[in-house]
This record gives sequence, structure tokens and C-alpha cells, in this order.
Amino acid sequence: MHVGGLWWFNFRESTYRQCMQYRLEALPTVKASLIASDSRCIEWTYGKIWLVKRVLAEFLAGRVAAGWMDGEEAIGVARDWLYESAARRYRVG
Repeated sequence: MHVGGLWWFNFRESTYRQCMQYRLEALPTVKASLIASDSRCIEWTYGKIWLVKRVLAEFLAGRVAAGWMDGEEAIGVARDWLYESAARRYRVG
């Protein structure tokens, strides 16, 4: 599953938050990369990644504040979604 399937016209904070919530509830975090893109423009890719990381930070901070996870778990989720799942898939050491 990849948020990258959300095309530019569906690139809204609310959509990403909803996808994050569904993924968190349904999948092991190491099995779900958060960002994938077919972009050919570094400016678009950089901007998208920056925005998604910000939304992710706010989303996880909300889960911690609500008592659904602690800070260590939130960091683990971010690590898995932003790095580990793709590193395992592509066998990056």
C-alpha cells in the first residue's frame, strides 16, 4: 500500500491523515511504505515528502497525546513508514 497512489488532485491533509489512520489500524507498519511517487520532478518530490512528513508528525503527536501510543512507538511507526519498509523491500542495508 502506498500513499503515492493519491494523485495530485487528491493530495489533501485530510486524505493523508485518513490513510495513516487506516494503515495504522490494519497493517504492520513495516509492511506499509508511506511515500511512493512516480514524479519526475525533484521540486515536486521534495515538497510532497516534506509535507507528508509534517502531516505524519502531527498525526503521530495526536496519537501520543490521545494515549494510543507512547513516544517510542510513534518514532518506530515513523521509522517503519518512512524507511524500514522500503529498505526491506529493496534490500537496502
